[in-house]
Amino acid sequence: MRFCLLFFVLFTTLFSSCGGRESTPEGILPDSVMTDILVEISIVDAAYNYSISKPDAARFKQEFFYEQIMKDFKTDRKQFLESLNYYSINTKRLQKIYEDALADISKRQVQQVR
Repeated sequence: MRFCLLFFVLFTTLFSSCGGRESTPEGILPDSVMTDILVEISIVDAAYNYSISKPDAARFKQEFFYEQIMKDFKTDRKQFLESLNYYSINTKRLQKIYEDALADISKRQVQQVR
């Protein structure tokens, strides 16, 4: 009887830890915030790449915009990089973040065409 109870507890613990959404440690930005920040950074990078390809286009410093993005999301570069490192280790979650970011960018492009 004791063995059955122990087996049940171990079995339940094992499967409850495998299923469901993985929790994010304290200090790590949530998936949705990481997605939004990556979208904004991609837009800044695209604008910068455009500006360097056009000799008469206004030049700007990416760093200014990166800092503004961090302020808008109430974070800083250190926390963003720590979060990116965390998600890089959790590749499935990072892949989902990038897929969501790409979907958001694609949606914005479609809206711009209309």
